Amino acid sequence: MSAKTPNTAYNRVITLYFCLIAVIGYFFVYLVTPVSGIDEQFHFERALQVSQGNLFPQRYDRNMLGGDLENRLIAFARYFENRRDRALSSDRQAAKELADALTGQPSGRERLEFPSTASYSPIMYLPSGLGLLTSRVLHARIDTQFFMGRLGNLIGYLLILALAVRTLPWGRLGIVLLFTTPTCLHLASTYSADPLTNALTLLFFALCLRSLQADSLTRRDLFLLALSGGTLGLLKLTCCVFSAAILMVPPALFTHRRSWLLFCGGVMGASIATALLWNIVFPFVPAVYWKTGGDPHLAAHLLLTHPWHVAGLVIRTLESGAHWWWLDIYGRFGGGPPPQFFKIGETASLMTAVLVFLLALTERKGPSRPLIGALFLSIGLASVMLILIAFYVGFTPVSSAVITGLQGRYFLLAAGAIYLGAIVSLPQSADRRGIGPILLLLGGVLTLRVSVAAMEIYSQNWH
Repeated sequence: MSAKTPNTAYNRVITLYFCLIAVIGYFFVYLVTPVSGIDEQFHFERALQVSQGNLFPQRYDRNMLGGDLENRLIAFARYFENRRDRALSSDRQAAKELADALTGQPSGRERLEFPSTASYSPIMYLPSGLGLLTSRVLHARIDTQFFMGRLGNLIGYLLILALAVRTLPWGRLGIVLLFTTPTCLHLASTYSADPLTNALTLLFFALCLRSLQADSLTRRDLFLLALSGGTLGLLKLTCCVFSAAILMVPPALFTHRRSWLLFCGGVMGASIATALLWNIVFPFVPAVYWKTGGDPHLAAHLLLTHPWHVAGLVIRTLESGAHWWWLDIYGRFGGGPPPQFFKIGETASLMTAVLVFLLALTERKGPSRPLIGALFLSIGLASVMLILIAFYVGFTPVSSAVITGLQGRYFLLAAGAIYLGAIVSLPQSADRRGIGPILLLLGGVLTLRVSVAAMEIYSQNWH
């Protein structure tokens, strides 16, 4: 057996796994009831706006953003929205007849307000927007246009995730398993901004880790690092903290240490500046829009003047929420009231968590780099704290004993950073890549089982 055989088998298993999740995602695209994904209605409206070439939202007043959208697609989505909000199943034949009627009507525009997603930059909606645009250019039916947008999001996510995994020098299998849970595939196969946010951040992590093996950095390498890290703030406000991963790029690859400091500082500064600038120009305060009872000004004041009070809220939130956040990452489906919202796969989620832990012990790794591991751990924990503070200030009712509005998927990137930190911190060990692919395939079987169960539930709501 040649020395290259294990590596070839390793890569083939990853390819096989990607084929499996692509098939699962494809079925999710067409079997999940339209606008019944997690917050899908609002993400769909922003993706439709981007597909029309309107990268910036229209402003109606300080807290209201939106735009003029293609009325036929909005009418198609509204049928499912009304059924969803009334906890009723949707009828395929009725939807087909509606699509037939709408396809034959002239195109027009309808003004809508959707500030929760209009305040997002267009980057996360480019794949779904391209899918919508392509189907519109091809004069596809209205229902086909809707599903083409979903398909574009899925393809965009899988391509960028595959690129990130290929770029990663270590930790590939665990990252693949973490970011292809049934919920991740559900999000990627609907109109969600999370998939591109996660994949692009992972790609930046991979580029930073890859630099640890480099003998030098070309202008292309520097450009990719600067572009991917400097624009993290445009994904989500809290993503700017991940730009600190640029500090793992070795100073020895630069002519002078001052050049390294300027480069790293520039990347982190650009990420923070773009995040602040975008959110100042296009602000969205959930507590005001959804009337949650939160008071951002009072919360910010308490954060500065009574930090121990806020620390107590954080501790109680972690105590009450951390145990279910992993299931939320793994088996949360749908938006709106039941039956379009449900959680399944608790046992499978626990088994997958064990598999991820075992993968960390068996994956190929380079020499131990505890400082890099500490950096990743710090970034992951800082991300968790930033998310908690953001929801405390922007969402939580003043009288609440815990921070509200949180979902497990918000912490997935932090989990990925902590996993990579563990990988690079562990000592170099014997090559056990023959074990890792088996663990990954076991995780794939669990993902398939839970995904099929979710599709069966959706088939009862979309028949």
